[in-house]
Amino acid sequence: MRVRWIALCLLMCISAAASSQAKDPNPLFPIMNDEVLWGYIDRTGKVVIEPKFDGADYFSEGLAPIKSGFGEATKYGFIDKTGKIVIEPRFREVQGFSDGLAAVSVVEERWGYIDETGKFVIQPRKWWPGDFRNGRARMVVDTDAYSAELLCIDKTGNVIVREPVPGEGSQSFGAISPTGKLRIDKKALPCLDFHEGLAAVPNTDEYARIAYVNEQGKVVIPPKFRCAQDFSEGLAAVQLTDESGFEALGWGYIDKNAKMVIELECDQAESFSDGLALVRTYGEQEQVDTVDGDSWARSEYYKFIDKTGKTAIDLSKYHYAESFRDGLARVWIVSPELGGAPSYIDKTGKFIWKAE
Repeated sequence: MRVRWIALCLLMCISAAASSQAKDPNPLFPIMNDEVLWGYIDRTGKVVIEPKFDGADYFSEGLAPIKSGFGEATKYGFIDKTGKIVIEPRFREVQGFSDGLAAVSVVEERWGYIDETGKFVIQPRKWWPGDFRNGRARMVVDTDAYSAELLCIDKTGNVIVREPVPGEGSQSFGAISPTGKLRIDKKALPCLDFHEGLAAVPNTDEYARIAYVNEQGKVVIPPKFRCAQDFSEGLAAVQLTDESGFEALGWGYIDKNAKMVIELECDQAESFSDGLALVRTYGEQEQVDTVDGDSWARSEYYKFIDKTGKTAIDLSKYHYAESFRDGLARVWIVSPELGGAPSYIDKTGKFIWKAE
């Protein structure tokens, strides 16, 4: 399974912002009450769907995943913006809708795609699904215990392009050859995650470094980053690397001319959204007592920066935070891993909704 996880990690590294949705004129935000039931508020903090679900996530394309039950009885379905269940909870796992389809799992490690009526359009198979964009989706499939393939499929489930994942130097769809050219079947270009006309792809070195290509498949920013986020609001967060490509250095933000416009000392940087970007720094590891015995943990410190690199909102009092989405950012005073409920702040740092 090692190859598959390397491939998945690399896909996450070069497309961490790919899940961002188009702007919603009437966004809703999931909340949890003191009875551990989930509902939704609007951008003003008004409750518009009363808490009644065992779990809930953001809306995408007018539908939101909700959870029913716990443990072995857990099932997922979808609601509309009135709170009506439009796809009954019957799935083991789900992802949000994208390009009219949502990936769902009924049996462990087997995923298919449903349409907005809940009907299977692509029957479940043993693969690891990506979101559809421009009629294409990128998948990872194990060929045996030690190897995997990347697939580019259309909305019928037909495989457009198949590419082996070689191992330690695993590539996402598209790779930069030693001569500096994009190595990819042109039919797979729609499988790249283009944002503002550019997509991040790795080269073929043992320790892959990431470049940016345009929609014609031309390399416009050469491979020199350990990790790279999508371009958003004219900038992209990138992690620098030493000459070997093995040692990760600091993060910063580049423009489309590859000019470093913001330099940071942090451990993770996210894409800009609503004019602000979330950055994270790790504290020292400490030994802590847990119910399962001693364990190691480290603190995480968050803040939002503006496009000059200055701190816009200090989040040091929060245990976890996410990027702005439709004008609000989700933050946790108590870590979600410890059962904390999300609060929401606006771009001034003011609470729009504070968890009980």
